[in-house]
Amino acid sequence: MSAALDSLIADGRRLHQAGDLAAAASCYRRALDVDGQSFVALHLLGVLSYQSGQLEEAERLIRAALARQPTAAGAHNNLGLVLDARGRTLEAIDAYRQAIGLRSDYAEAYSNLGIAYKILGRLDAAVAAYEEAVRLRPDFADALANLSTALRLLGRLDEAAAAAQRALDLAPDSPEALNNLGAVLADRGELDAAAEMLARAIARKRPFPEAQLNLSGVQRRRGRRAEAEALIRDVLNQQPDLAEAHNAMGELLQEQNRLMEAEQAYRRAVAARATFAEAHNNLGNTLRGLGRPADAEAAYRSAMQARPDYAAAAYNLCLLLQDQGRIEELEAILQKLSTGTRDDPVLGARLRLILEKLVPGWHVPMMNDTPRNTAYARAIERAAPGRHVLDIGTGAGLLALLAARAGAASITTCEMVRTVAARASEIVEANGFGGRINVIAKKSTEIQVGGDLPVPAEVLISEILSSDLVGEEALLSIEDAKARLIAPNARIIPQRVAMMGMIVGGPELELQSHVGTVEGFDLRPFNRLAPPRLMGHFQHWRIDVLSDPFVMLDFDFAGRDRLAGERHRLDVPITRAGRAVGVMQWLRLDLDEQTRFENHPLDANPASGWQNIVYCFAEPLALEANKKIGILVEHDRTKVVVCLDTRP
Repeated sequence: MSAALDSLIADGRRLHQAGDLAAAASCYRRALDVDGQSFVALHLLGVLSYQSGQLEEAERLIRAALARQPTAAGAHNNLGLVLDARGRTLEAIDAYRQAIGLRSDYAEAYSNLGIAYKILGRLDAAVAAYEEAVRLRPDFADALANLSTALRLLGRLDEAAAAAQRALDLAPDSPEALNNLGAVLADRGELDAAAEMLARAIARKRPFPEAQLNLSGVQRRRGRRAEAEALIRDVLNQQPDLAEAHNAMGELLQEQNRLMEAEQAYRRAVAARATFAEAHNNLGNTLRGLGRPADAEAAYRSAMQARPDYAAAAYNLCLLLQDQGRIEELEAILQKLSTGTRDDPVLGARLRLILEKLVPGWHVPMMNDTPRNTAYARAIERAAPGRHVLDIGTGAGLLALLAARAGAASITTCEMVRTVAARASEIVEANGFGGRINVIAKKSTEIQVGGDLPVPAEVLISEILSSDLVGEEALLSIEDAKARLIAPNARIIPQRVAMMGMIVGGPELELQSHVGTVEGFDLRPFNRLAPPRLMGHFQHWRIDVLSDPFVMLDFDFAGRDRLAGERHRLDVPITRAGRAVGVMQWLRLDLDEQTRFENHPLDANPASGWQNIVYCFAEPLALEANKKIGILVEHDRTKVVVCLDTRP
């Protein structure tokens, strides 16, 4: 560099460090008049432009500097700062990585990388970057403070407190360190200590919007709403367009059920920063509370657009879709959500509550029902080898996997719940049968031969029977499959299903089914409101069995093309005197000519997806041995009714 150039740059640095940005900029520009290619002048003027808020000019100048000196790690780091400020966080991350690649011990670049990851919600990556910055520079108080924030957001509060305390030890009067420790204490529920720490931070730096908003949140939790509101309004007086302050005001108003005012606060927040995912989500919750589901949906989707991995907004959208019965849209979101809640166990648990409605709890015990599985496996081993198989009701894919293991030529399996179908596909692939088992996310009644199903199936396997046999549209599905989807003389598993029953009683059952005299009061009229049936697993109950087993309904899936609704009376012989509560029911499946399975209520079986059902009489009934009672049984193809025939 020439002496004139050196002098101008030196003067510019001195003025820059003194805070006289206008004079410093003049020196840098005069330096560029001397040498328009000067890396130092371009870079420093770019940094000054960034500090002055002239972001477009800053980017242009720093890129020009890098064109002259591409290996300048500091310039790449500063370019990242500019890109971050312009909202181009992914590009900023690339710039920080360039800086680190050129200088592996660049602690500041690691810290800035952590900040960028935090903006994107990638908190684990942010923690890793901050930790590397602190490893390189153990006295890096700002990185420790940022590390504390990220750990706090991950719920790792003890680690967050330790990092915040280290930052404070390095800089005892640092407002930022005091603010971070105060925020951690607040999350730990130590509200008085948090308020004191945050007040100290504000006393040392004013204005300090972040600390003021943190203290506002603490005061809200302490029930001091007026103080909380005053803090937020003070911030807004200083920075009227600060999105975080408008969001905090919205939360305070929403907490007081002032929903229309909260809506306006959240709208100001997202107007100030369109990518503010949390504010969009809060707006959605407020609009839902105001009874405006369409507007709420738009707000949740805006939150997810701003942050695609924002599980809280996706969860709230799921609740809204569930309320509206929009199951297919709900399932699509749940599939994406199920892997995105690792950092929030409570949100993961809430998600499972939604999944419970789509994927009932009986799936797991059904899969673990060893006698049932063994019975199906034996029948499938005899029927499947070399044949084309259609499996209705995929579940986890177990029956399809059994068919593949037995040597079926091909297997098509259908599952109407998309979330379950997606998991079944994963299981099929993991077990090495992806090329032989085709999982289709459809009802069987929507499948077409020649499209979903290459040829009519030679074996039909189904496990879509509810505990009362007809509740899952099993009859309709099997009839439709026989009419359209399987070849003549195809094998059907199970080929026959019966609904079995026996008359039962006993004190334990009666305590659950009927009420009598309690504390000297006759409560029997309440029996008219008691549930008409009990469902559960009764093998460990003391049950009085008052009759032999009898067949209540019998469905020949292999032989009859249509299984019409029916109603009939059964005269059941009583084999033992006792006080009857009702009829206990179970299923009996003839899988083929050689294999039968029953979920008999008195057989020990630690896991079963099918429950037994007790159809309760209106009142307990004293019965004599060797007499008969009349039982009426009716089904309309979707529901079953079993009751005592009280007619003369």
